[in-house]
Amino acid sequence: MAIAYVITSLIGLLLMIPSFLVGKQRSRTLILLSFFVFLANLGWLLTTQANSLETALMANRIAYLGNVFLPLCLLLLIGEQCGMPFCRSLKGVLIGFSLLVFLVTASPGYSTVYYSTVDFKIVAGSARLIREYGLLHNMYYLYLFGYFGGMLAVILLSARKGSSNSLQQLFLLSVVLGNVMIWLVEQFIPREFEFLSISYLLSETLLLLLLGILAQQTPAEQPEHISSEMEQPLPEATKLVRTEEDTTLTPERIEALLLRCEAEYQLSPREKDVLRCLLTSKKRKDIAEELYVTESTIKKYTTQIYRKLSVSSRMELYLKLNDKM
Repeated sequence: MAIAYVITSLIGLLLMIPSFLVGKQRSRTLILLSFFVFLANLGWLLTTQANSLETALMANRIAYLGNVFLPLCLLLLIGEQCGMPFCRSLKGVLIGFSLLVFLVTASPGYSTVYYSTVDFKIVAGSARLIREYGLLHNMYYLYLFGYFGGMLAVILLSARKGSSNSLQQLFLLSVVLGNVMIWLVEQFIPREFEFLSISYLLSETLLLLLLGILAQQTPAEQPEHISSEMEQPLPEATKLVRTEEDTTLTPERIEALLLRCEAEYQLSPREKDVLRCLLTSKKRKDIAEELYVTESTIKKYTTQIYRKLSVSSRMELYLKLNDKM
């Protein structure tokens, strides 16, 4: 069993390299996900190598640190890829809740709320924790079901809204359902090995493959018909408008324009979000931060918007939409 965890830990460590390279460009959440996958496998490995109850419990806490925060990262990553990123306040709530769950799972040795009793023994050269579950152990199950349910809800809502393509939905559904099925099987069969360690690695590999495919679909450089003006802020409205009444683009006018563009140019929900930011004269970096995606993703959506509206710069975009006011 220890050898199996050595292998999964090494694979998890190696997968951190492409996760960092891909995640740096596509999604920094992937980097965190990769780290927690490695941490979970490392914790399981260290548990088998423990020589006392105290060290075994510490290794168990490391494994739970990965297992608790991994679903959070997976949910955030799915939200990003489905064009439905979570706002900062909701992220804060989820992080706080995950931290609370981790503190409960890390309590054995200090409290009996998670494990009512826990002991340590060596079996066939590997250490093992012998435990009886406490009152709050079911909270961890509810925590996992809540996150997996949230992931499925995001994917299905994304499919309904059309904010992600079928390839993304297929990969993401495979990741979520694969983990759910393996976790359920583990609950009903006796085992000494955590098969979720393999499931996590497969999930990470699928996500890397998905983001790699999407990266190939995103132009590495600006298309020739997109000028350098696309990154310049819009000129002052007073230089473009025809009447004193039109000196500003009010939020109401922006929303009216967005509704017309959505219908006339068949904009997706995410393209509509990006266009809203463009009309408020925000730079690509600021738009990426607001929508919780990478700059390259904003570049892709901006290119699609320009193509649909047959313009090549923010100036042309503003002038064209100004004519519709």
